[in-house]
Amino acid sequence: MGPKEPSAKATFSDVTKAPTCQADIGNGAIQAAIVEEVWRQRKGCCGCTFRPGWMSVGCGDAEKLEWLRKVSQTLKPWKGAEIVAMNATDVPKPSVYIGYFPEPSITPVDTRYSSSEWLPNESGRGRLRISSKKAVFMYIWYVSNTVTFRQLANLFGVAPSAAWSTVRRVTWFLISISHEYIKWPQDAYMHEVVNSFEQKEKGIPGVIGAIDCTHIAIKAPKEHKDNYFDRKKTYSIVLQAVVDANKKFICISCGEPGSMHDYRVLRRSRIYELAETRFEEMFPNSSFIIGDSAYPSSNWLVSPYKDYGNLTESHRKFNKLHSSTRIVVENAFGLLKGRFRRLLKFTEQIDLKAVTNIVAGICVLHNICISMDDLCE
Repeated sequence: MGPKEPSAKATFSDVTKAPTCQADIGNGAIQAAIVEEVWRQRKGCCGCTFRPGWMSVGCGDAEKLEWLRKVSQTLKPWKGAEIVAMNATDVPKPSVYIGYFPEPSITPVDTRYSSSEWLPNESGRGRLRISSKKAVFMYIWYVSNTVTFRQLANLFGVAPSAAWSTVRRVTWFLISISHEYIKWPQDAYMHEVVNSFEQKEKGIPGVIGAIDCTHIAIKAPKEHKDNYFDRKKTYSIVLQAVVDANKKFICISCGEPGSMHDYRVLRRSRIYELAETRFEEMFPNSSFIIGDSAYPSSNWLVSPYKDYGNLTESHRKFNKLHSSTRIVVENAFGLLKGRFRRLLKFTEQIDLKAVTNIVAGICVLHNICISMDDLCE
């Protein structure tokens, strides 16, 4: 029995209008090659989707799927692309997906993970050992989508328990190298960040970061679930982040209940303790971070003037400048959740520690992508 008819109405000619990763060489080459070949052969594939690190193509029947699988192996304008197919029953939407993973996008993670202590040395229970590359592919697919672990297991041909343990191990690995990618600006990096903020459309001098919080939707916890019920009437945990001018995280704190106010989250975080006890080291040369009106101003955090109807013209100008500078942290959250759609909803996880670890690992991967100029516009 063939796969279900794709529900997407886009034709293959629409692919040229689809958003792609501007800096991702692999995606661009794959897109051009696949579109050209399908158009030349007049094959009626449809339902195309582009996301960071992979591309999916919907096929109406098994014959078209098999043709696309074969022709994809002959198109080699990129380095080391791999192909994975999954049936309509294995994805939330009725379609058949072909996933391409350009090797340049994952090489640093794959190489580091292959030699790390988190990759098992032996297989278990008679099953073949999952390679480091396949493990990284599985992790990227999991955090980039909202598939269940059973769907992830079906896609990659492993047991559901193996899918869960693989995601967990790659998460631990990313956290173990987090200090290399999420770090507070110092010395030359500090001057670079300050200059970048100042050069942003009449930016504010002395800014080294912008702080804000975003909510990560979760299933209702078994214990103290009222604490996680936020103002949007959903259960969530809070991710607090300070970002530099390039949307890179320089400090994160994750796991506080969704009902907690942003300023209280800050008070309970590591950055507050360091700012209060090691101010000169954290904020040299009168530098500071900026945040929205939820935070009170201090000698290291500057918030906008509150409008009680008595603001002067200079106050309004400062607030406008403050807002245009602080917007970078909101853009960073938008990029994070647009790229890693798992953050929109954790449908299975009820272990809050596991959810928090996955979120932290995704933040590390976010910084790695930015370091490689892999930005999805």
